[in-house]
Amino acid sequence: MSARYPPQPLAESINLQDRHDQFAAPPGELVVREHLGLITAPSVDGHVVYRTERGTFFESRATRTPGGDYLSITP
Repeated sequence: MSARYPPQPLAESINLQDRHDQFAAPPGELVVREHLGLITAPSVDGHVVYRTERGTFFESRATRTPGGDYLSITP
């Protein structure tokens, strides 16, 4: 992760579907991605490409173009 976007504090616990879990020990094969502030499947990872001054969360999308480049769409 770039120094421009340092990790933010994470919640100690989360509600995931109908369960209350500790963030540090997600259920099943899920993985904590502290640098993203997310719990993901093992095959999903990423990096922060944009963060607002207030820390507002936006969903970003990306796709791989036919030429092999990545196109990232952020608000």
